[in-house]
Order: sequence, then structure tokens, then C-alpha cells
Amino acid sequence: MALSAFLTWCKQDGRLDWNRARGIETVYERPTEAYIWSSEEQTLFLKTASSHLAWAFKLALNTGLRREDLVRLPITALTRDHLIIPTGKSRGRQTALIPVTPPLCEILDELNAARSLLKAPTTTILFSSRGRPWSTEGFGTSFDRHRTKIGLGSKDNGPTIHDMRKTCATNMIILQHHYPDLITDTILIDLFGWTPGTLSKMKRIYVSDSAVIDALTAPK
Repeated sequence: MALSAFLTWCKQDGRLDWNRARGIETVYERPTEAYIWSSEEQTLFLKTASSHLAWAFKLALNTGLRREDLVRLPITALTRDHLIIPTGKSRGRQTALIPVTPPLCEILDELNAARSLLKAPTTTILFSSRGRPWSTEGFGTSFDRHRTKIGLGSKDNGPTIHDMRKTCATNMIILQHHYPDLITDTILIDLFGWTPGTLSKMKRIYVSDSAVIDALTAPK
């Protein structure tokens, strides 16, 4: 833990006679298995969600964007073949380069058609039922309220917004196993805003190994 490491340095530097935190067990352990949205959970969520919430949900599943990047995604991020956005978590140092696949293109077309009917079209790809850009908190609240309403858990329980990023990453790894020449590590790095040095670590954090194994061993 960080405190123990700091006290160890203090001891080595002669500032302490012994590390008082040595031997204390770590309280938090990162889950070894990423939680992803099952097909049944996705269907249940989308079945009764408003169109605006459903668009946001599907966009998240198809882009892997974090909530903060998802709601601020500008129309100008869309090029002919990609969505391009500097990621908020990296403070703009990393850029997500997301290929516009047929399913993603369909979602973007639906959003574009709906946006054209607004009195004051938004500058963001997503927008709420009020015709305004989602706020990070507003989207999170609407998401959690709907998830709880349909029985998928409370705010602190059940599949989360962040788990959609894990679901997207897991689906991409499954595709990579099937189409290694098409879905390369470079594609994954660009898509999720990772780096070559952290690729293996990110796969361990975001990808559900059991879901990948199930997909690869399922009868055809």
C-alpha cells in the first residue's frame, strides 16, 4: 500500500526507526474478473428505456467510451470512418480512435435524424429528452434510476455504466480471436485510448476471460 511504501522510504532515509505499517493486510483487492453486461441484461435495459437513454446505452456499448467522454462527444468528432476524441481521463494526452462499424453507423444515423428535428440542434452527438446535451450527473442519474426500476440492481449494485466499457472490450477481444488480421492490438490501443506499454494490463482489467472462453468454445 502507498502508506507502507512511504514509511519504508522514511526508515531507509533514517527518519523512522521502523515501519509501523509493515504487516498490515491490504484492505482492497481488485476483482480478478471483469463484470460485463449479459445479452439478457442488455435486452431488458433497452426494452423499456427512453429513446434518448437507449441511444446513449448503445453508443457506450459500441464505442467503449467512459461516461464523461460519452456525454461530451461532439458532432465534430465524427469523420468519414472514425470517431476521434481526446480522452478525459488522460487529460487529452491519449486519443480514442473509434472505427465506425455498421452497428455504430446505424446508431449515429438515428441520432442525426432525431437531432435534425430539434428547435436548437445540439453540438454533441447525444442529447437528453429535453433536447439538450446530457450532463455527466444527469446521464448517470437517469441510467441508475432506470436500471433500478427494471430490477438490475441499485446504484451500488448490479451492472454499471463503466461495465459497458468492459463489455465492449470483451467483445472486441472475442472478435480479435476470430479475426486477428482485422482486429489488431493497434486497433484496440486506438479504440480504447490505451498505450502499447499498458495493453496487457488493460486487457486484464477490462476483459472478462470467462466470457471470451465461453464465446470461443460455444458450439457453432
